[in-house]
Amino acid sequence: ILERAFITFGNLSKLPVYMTVGTLHLTNGTYGGGGPWSNALTYSAFRPGTTPQVQFGYFENGLATNFEVFNNGNYRSEASDFVMSLNYGQTYGLWAYDAGGGFLNDIRGLSSSAGSAYTNGQLTGNTNGLWDVNGNLSYGPYGVYGEYNITSTGADNAVTGQNTGKMSAFVLALNYGPILWDKTTNFVLSYSGTNNMADVPMGLSGRAVTGLNTTQGMQTEWILGASREIMNNIFLGPEFQWARMYQGAGDTWATTIDLSAYF
Repeated sequence: ILERAFITFGNLSKLPVYMTVGTLHLTNGTYGGGGPWSNALTYSAFRPGTTPQVQFGYFENGLATNFEVFNNGNYRSEASDFVMSLNYGQTYGLWAYDAGGGFLNDIRGLSSSAGSAYTNGQLTGNTNGLWDVNGNLSYGPYGVYGEYNITSTGADNAVTGQNTGKMSAFVLALNYGPILWDKTTNFVLSYSGTNNMADVPMGLSGRAVTGLNTTQGMQTEWILGASREIMNNIFLGPEFQWARMYQGAGDTWATTIDLSAYF
């Protein structure tokens, strides 16, 4: 399966605009805060998988803007869905920062947990957009990251008809990347949560089979992990993840050792 394939037209050294056509992630948010294996709840709840799209972008002097058009294939028959995003970042000595925001016009039918809840019949409702704000601040090996997502409206439970209210998710992460034994070792500690998403099934971090989801949404989650290059382009990442579901339905945790090779 070729999940990401795209072609970019442009030359930023001559002109700060470009166009990309192909299958890649939408840029309405950054969706960080995860460990070597597990994702923060912002990612689990709202980030779609790779999506066929046409992207128009601008990048110069730390300012990046994007406008993307696509068709999610479930609620419209033409490429009338869109994403708008803006990000600005700079570096001053050991200090670095960036901040951004984005808007996705409709989450329904996308491959995120929230989008799939519409497709699979748990949620019903009209067009529901998604707003995102995110930021990162670092000093040397120390960093802090945060992100917040919220929908434009609520959705209706397909069985009870009760409205969820606006669905949202947040993450706050601390990062530390010291040089240990001549190599950088990256540590992450993150806390994420959701609101009004009890009716949205989410994937289990420890699932070994694709498609194994909880019957309810995750309400809070902690991730503690590390990653280190042990050989050229080979990384080892131990991690512990703990999450709690809504209404006291239960807790879940996973301990993982991830080995990744990059080519």
